[in-house]
Amino acid sequence: MRRLLVLGLVALQVSIVGALGAVASDFEDKEIGKFMSNGDVYLIEENPRVLEPVEGDLFLLGNNIVIKENVAEDLFVVGNEIIIDGDVGGDVRILGNTVTINGNVEEDLLVTASKVLIADGAIIGGSVYGIAEDFVLHGYINSHFYFEGRSLKLHGLVSGEVEAKVHSFWMGPSSTVGGNLRYSAKEDAQIQKNFVLGDIVFTKTDELRGAEWFVIKMAWKAFSFVNNAVLALVLLLIMPKFLIGRGNDALKRPLLTFGAGLFAVLGLMFIPILMFGTFVGVKLGFAMLFSLGLLFLLGSTLGAMWIALAIIGRSKKEVTRWPLLGMTVLCLLGLSLISIIPGIGWVVVFMVMLFGIGGMLQMPIGKSSRKKK
Repeated sequence: MRRLLVLGLVALQVSIVGALGAVASDFEDKEIGKFMSNGDVYLIEENPRVLEPVEGDLFLLGNNIVIKENVAEDLFVVGNEIIIDGDVGGDVRILGNTVTINGNVEEDLLVTASKVLIADGAIIGGSVYGIAEDFVLHGYINSHFYFEGRSLKLHGLVSGEVEAKVHSFWMGPSSTVGGNLRYSAKEDAQIQKNFVLGDIVFTKTDELRGAEWFVIKMAWKAFSFVNNAVLALVLLLIMPKFLIGRGNDALKRPLLTFGAGLFAVLGLMFIPILMFGTFVGVKLGFAMLFSLGLLFLLGSTLGAMWIALAIIGRSKKEVTRWPLLGMTVLCLLGLSLISIIPGIGWVVVFMVMLFGIGGMLQMPIGKSSRKKK
């Protein structure tokens, strides 16, 4: 069962990359595969290669990605095979199949992939949040390490605490954990005390609660990401100008937009409860609860689109369908990665969803509120 789920996850990741690769090819054909804004670089190609230093943030979407030069600020990547040789001055957010990090990362690393390798000599200045089938650490993590997946192998050093939920866990003779080690696995790894400076806490789990549960969780996140990306594509194919106009309206009045979304969600959650008190209202109540799920899907997609619109708008260039779609996909990736952060992750995603719902509810039926030039 576990092997079947793992293979299903890998196949789903490949299908995601294939779909995004098709979008990337469309960008390249239209000669808008790369554009810049205030030092930030947005690159959407089939097999992008970063051979020049980037002064700001770098946003990448492609198939096989190689980053040879340094990135001064944050890095966001969606791809199949991802290799990072240069140094990154900010955070790194990655969704891919295989990920290899040879360079240094100044701040945090969030990665969701099938296989992850932090090579010998690589330094992560902040914390690492990982979801993967297999994770191998040869380098150095200057803060904490939180991981969930099938297997974790530590050959390197972690200065902070390590918290892992895995099927199998292993520490090499050269590895050291500077803080506490808490891990859940099928079998006790029999870790020597001198490898860990803090306390060692082991929790035994069965196979389903370890590897399979991770795969199911990972597959659900990937499925949600694809749903949102496809919905964004459909919406922008049908009414790009309308959405751009409504997004600009939402960005001009963010507090009102957020409040409208919060009011709508609370209303759709409270009204069905009242309806369940009557026989006639039961079916309508279930219908409203179902519509709430659809509203969440639409809201998260539009929320990411409004953020993408704000990012592209910094370049003061005319916003068109395809750049907005590519940036929306990258924003959806960012939300997927943020959602794995314990505690604050779901709060950020929920607020973005409320912002998207509020912007949708403020859409005027008549002509756009944008001023004609």
